[in-house]
Amino acid sequence: MKASKIWLIRLLRSCSLIGLLLGIQPLRTAGDCPVFQGYSFIMPNLVDLNEGLAPYLLNFRSLFKYYKPAERRQIEENVQEWRERFCKAATAQDIYDLIYRVSVNEIRQLRLATGNQETSLRSISPQLAQNSFARHLYKYQCMEALDYLLYARKCEHYATIVDPWDGQSSDVQTMQAIIDEGKKVFLQVESHYFRLRYAYQMIRMAHYMRDYQQTLDLYEYLMPKIDNDPSMITWWIEGHRAGALMALGKRVEASYLFSRVFDECPGKRQSAFLSFDIRTDEEWNECLLLCQSDHERAMLYVLRANDENSRLVEEMRHIYNYDPANDNLKLLAVQELYRLEKDLLGTDFNDHAQSNARYFGIPRPIAGKRVVDLQTFVREALQNPETPQKDFWKVLEGYLEVLAGNYYFAGKTFEEARKMVKDDSLKIQLKTWQEVLDIVSVERLNDRIEKKWADFQRDDPIFRQFPDFNDFMRDKLTHLYEQTGQEGKAFLAQYTLFELKLNPKMEVIENLIAICRKEHRSWYEKSMVEKSGGGTIENELINLKANLLMGEGQLEAALKTLNEMKTSEWDEFGLFNPFVDRIQDCVKCPIPDTLSLFNKGELIREFLDLEFSARGEMDPDKSAQLYLTLGIGYYNLTYFGPAWRAMDAFRSGASLLRHRRGDQDQVVPYENARFGNLENFDCSRAQFYFQKARFTAQDPNLAAKAAFWEAKCEQKRNAVFAGPDDTPERDGFRQLITNYANTDFYRRVIRECRTFRNYAAKQ
Repeated sequence: MKASKIWLIRLLRSCSLIGLLLGIQPLRTAGDCPVFQGYSFIMPNLVDLNEGLAPYLLNFRSLFKYYKPAERRQIEENVQEWRERFCKAATAQDIYDLIYRVSVNEIRQLRLATGNQETSLRSISPQLAQNSFARHLYKYQCMEALDYLLYARKCEHYATIVDPWDGQSSDVQTMQAIIDEGKKVFLQVESHYFRLRYAYQMIRMAHYMRDYQQTLDLYEYLMPKIDNDPSMITWWIEGHRAGALMALGKRVEASYLFSRVFDECPGKRQSAFLSFDIRTDEEWNECLLLCQSDHERAMLYVLRANDENSRLVEEMRHIYNYDPANDNLKLLAVQELYRLEKDLLGTDFNDHAQSNARYFGIPRPIAGKRVVDLQTFVREALQNPETPQKDFWKVLEGYLEVLAGNYYFAGKTFEEARKMVKDDSLKIQLKTWQEVLDIVSVERLNDRIEKKWADFQRDDPIFRQFPDFNDFMRDKLTHLYEQTGQEGKAFLAQYTLFELKLNPKMEVIENLIAICRKEHRSWYEKSMVEKSGGGTIENELINLKANLLMGEGQLEAALKTLNEMKTSEWDEFGLFNPFVDRIQDCVKCPIPDTLSLFNKGELIREFLDLEFSARGEMDPDKSAQLYLTLGIGYYNLTYFGPAWRAMDAFRSGASLLRHRRGDQDQVVPYENARFGNLENFDCSRAQFYFQKARFTAQDPNLAAKAAFWEAKCEQKRNAVFAGPDDTPERDGFRQLITNYANTDFYRRVIRECRTFRNYAAKQ
């Protein structure tokens, strides 16, 4: 147990991890480091998050939300005690400044001035003159207080250790001299409160010297000589005493003391929690025997319950049997609720369920048993008349039934809870969990439910209070739409139109087109397909459908699809000319002014006309030229050509780098795109027409040009689809060298194409 806790505190000190958990990197990220992605609807103030206890009894999210460094908590305790026990007239800030920030020399001058009232504070320092605590000490001649502050400052340098598991301060002789000085002053001090503070300084000095026996001896010598009201300093001393006992091998006695410090002293709670170390059942039983009350025994079980391998509900029963009103029961219940929520809430529709299971083992195999165990405990607590705050446990019972999938009984329990709950925060939590139940229990959507959810999303402040409602409702909607074959609604419930443009799906597009054409649309359907300025996304969807059909070579079907929008609207989706004949590929080069531009419908008609003409042409060279033009057109419609927009809504220049060589799939990863980006890498249709042109042509120059374009298609296939062990296709280049080396076009290619020039030089 101790080793895991030492690991925890060192983990907390990792700045990069703290940055990650505090939100420097978003919780939901896509990258090399998977992040758990689920839902949580537990209010941070569901229980009284005592700052000292919450970090140890809640999960990492709450730990980092409420965690303060132990040193800061101890400083706050110290300032508060000075103010309450010694000088309420001074402000907390002034007390802090004098104790921790004013120089030792100024405190020393303040001490001298206090003994000689002829010296004014302003003559020492304007800062001191304005400090209410310094003025109080000066006015009432608090010599013992100032002597103690000087002694404490002397100790502070040697008592500050970077890490309690690292080495000790090096100047042992000086530290011992400080202890000896303190012992002489101790008996002369009249105030028992300052005696207690001197004792603390001496005991911690001995502890940090690693003189553990002297630590215990000082405790035995000094503490009986102090008659003081209860003070946090007593527990600071007990913490050092426990540390010395632990170092001397008295683990059981030390652990008992650490449990007391953990319970009583927020400022030392972190170190006590990390130092508690019981390893066997025998040691545990011995530790229980040291306890002086049932509350102390309950706190032992609180510490043991926080071990990640603990049988939590069993430990909660022990705590309950000893101390039914122990506040930590609620904290432990919420801790388990966080875990069960991650395990069980929405696992049947969470779109990240597979990655959660793969990387985090969530849901845990024991989750079903754990939720039943906690339900049993909660019901037993509700039946016991000694249980306080039954409204809390009743609301908790309802949410556990939600997590267990007992939706009918959860609704009944929430109805009973509404009659019991008086606390405003608990009312909000109850309403939140009722909304969760209303969403998770739906098995089939209808217009009434969609409207209810839309109203909740738009108008209810609870929706805005819990950011996870957005993902929760979206994932549930997606799941329900998929079950009823509404692929379009399922897609836009989860993703955006841009993501559909990246990788269009025919069934999604057709479903969304049908929604656009509905006479009466639900609120969700309106939010999916209607534009803010009026109209719908129907034309964008028609364009995407035409793109898919063109990519499949179904030009007639693509043209028929485009005819579903007005021909006057075709220009809105771009003007192109893919028939530019260039030796070098140039995706972004402007189209020459001499060439006509086509919208997509006109372009499809041009391709169909060229195909018809090529087949009917009797002159071989004219037919070959038409086939060559078709090939150039289809090539320039691909990822590698300037007219790619005619067949694709989005192109990324990095796609070739992201594509895994040899993979026949044309979908490549793209940032924040769940389904990737479909690119038109395939040049096979263009290559088909180049081959027909070469076989048909009788003019050697025309055939040479067709062979060169065929080689360009082969080059792209080699770069994208050929595996590392595949033999590259080079038929087009071989044809150029073997059959067309004497043509003018061959000589032009040698001049303008370095790739071919290098290839030819090696033959």
